[in-house]
Amino acid sequence: MEYTVSIIGRANKLDTTQLPEYITDNIVQSEEPILKDVLGKNMVWLLEKLMNSEGLGRRYLTQLAYEEGLSLTEGQIRHMIHSAELLGMVESKVGRKDTILTEKGYRLLSSIGFHGLRVV
Repeated sequence: MEYTVSIIGRANKLDTTQLPEYITDNIVQSEEPILKDVLGKNMVWLLEKLMNSEGLGRRYLTQLAYEEGLSLTEGQIRHMIHSAELLGMVESKVGRKDTILTEKGYRLLSSIGFHGLRVV
């Protein structure tokens, strides 16, 4: 702390380039973007499934989750879809293929490293 205060002062912001090597060599870089952690693995899974489809329904998503070893109920998927809809990542309509990924959803997935085929 003394090093930081003496080098940059109290009013400035610290940049990692200003730190000594013995500190920066020990910084662990996360391979996963923090946004992925915030969304959670189930939400990312849901958005990823919607990314390469022309729309999917809750029952089909529940079946996919079961086949992939995720224990997600139809109610949990409904809640995730509702949350994603409130955030503007999906649009949900009535019907068998009722949930589609929005442009915002595509951008979000791209920002966390998913580059699937976009269905227009």
